Amino acid sequence: MKAEAVELMRDEFAAMLQGCGYKMTSQRLRVLDTIIRNGDKHLKIEEIFDDVKSDNNDIGLATIYRTMQLFEEIGLVRNVNIGDGYLRYHVVDRTEKSEHCHFVCKVCGKVTDVHKNFMSFFEDDEFSELEFLLTGCKVQLVGICKNCLEKMNDEKK
Repeated sequence: MKAEAVELMRDEFAAMLQGCGYKMTSQRLRVLDTIIRNGDKHLKIEEIFDDVKSDNNDIGLATIYRTMQLFEEIGLVRNVNIGDGYLRYHVVDRTEKSEHCHFVCKVCGKVTDVHKNFMSFFEDDEFSELEFLLTGCKVQLVGICKNCLEKMNDEKK
């Protein structure tokens, strides 16, 4: 990610925090930088902690948990649960019109974003009669990624 884009994200996130009555502390900034730098990944809390800890020994795991909870509450990040006991986090893309879904490889655990609007499925007449307001949709596709398929095919040869 380009330096200008990172600065813009930092400024936008700092404004969001301030708008919700929070300050951008140095620890929150370190966590934010880790998430932005790894924007294409879905990081576990422990991975965020390891990255932040490598730059700063005075931060604890509990601080990372609290920071991620705060970031999620104000809409900076979303979590992904692939069923392995860990939540993974990624930065919310403000340009997306609806939440994207994820493809999870059941062999290696790789998580890949799928930018398809599944919310339109629920705009059907059948769902409009259910008498509730749909505010989100989490879709998780499970299968085997290309790399794992290739390895499996190579092993069969």
